[in-house]
Amino acid sequence: MRYILLIVALGSCAAWADDVALVGGRVMDPASGFDAIANVVIEGDRVVLVTGEPVDADRVIDASGLVVAPGFIDLHAHGQDPVSNRFQAGDGVTTALELEIGTNPVAAWYAARSGNSVLNYGTSSGHPASRGVAVSAGSRGLGVAAYAALTEAETIRMLELIKEGLDQGGLGIGMGITYTPAADHREIYRVFELAAAEGRPVFVHMRNASKLSGDLLAPLQEVISNAVVTGASLHVVHINSSTNTAAETAVEMIRRAANQGFDITTENYPYTAGSTRLESALFDNWTDYASLQWVARESD
Repeated sequence: MRYILLIVALGSCAAWADDVALVGGRVMDPASGFDAIANVVIEGDRVVLVTGEPVDADRVIDASGLVVAPGFIDLHAHGQDPVSNRFQAGDGVTTALELEIGTNPVAAWYAARSGNSVLNYGTSSGHPASRGVAVSAGSRGLGVAAYAALTEAETIRMLELIKEGLDQGGLGIGMGITYTPAADHREIYRVFELAAAEGRPVFVHMRNASKLSGDLLAPLQEVISNAVVTGASLHVVHINSSTNTAAETAVEMIRRAANQGFDITTENYPYTAGSTRLESALFDNWTDYASLQWVARESD
């Protein structure tokens, strides 16, 4: 059976007639928990009525057999180009955000998309990019940025660059710790301190477990402890692949932290493909990585 999703994309409604009615669809609103066959009336760029009663409008769209829902927000979208965005729109995504790794400079990233983006967009201020610029400024070059321990001056400059990105519209701080293996625990802690001071969340691809004696939960414990002691909000990306066979315990840890009032969330994805460059630090110990993937497949 083909199941079609009809998304209410408010930003485009103004181009339709003054009033638009979507009738007979299964209306689902995650925010309120509403889930029923109903009619939705849109005026201009706003939903003004959701009702089970008959409605009339300048344009009536029969949504019978379809789901009517708000546009989806994708927090973890690397394909930030028109072609990728069109595929995302086909999946019901109306806002695609690059929050895992982020970028720097943030202002240039926004300027490149202004006026020609298919979807709503946004990014985080990236720790890896800021770290690379700070190392380069120290005349050691971007080529060693992932593997260079920062001097105190470079650490200060990195934090300044991250804050500049936040001031330029970064939605939070993006950290790919596995791609910057030389970043020690103190450096990561200081980034969390900055996030807390600025009131911004941290989106983190955790440290490679092979760097911590292969303990699959140790990278999660690092970022949870930083979030708890600094008060920063934390979002852990793709918990399923990051913690592998320990994923159930990892989700339990995050759920318990959230139940105790800490703003800690996570996500998982249903696919097995990735988008990591082969030359990245993630694959430095590729035999260890391959072994972990093999264990995961064997346990399925």
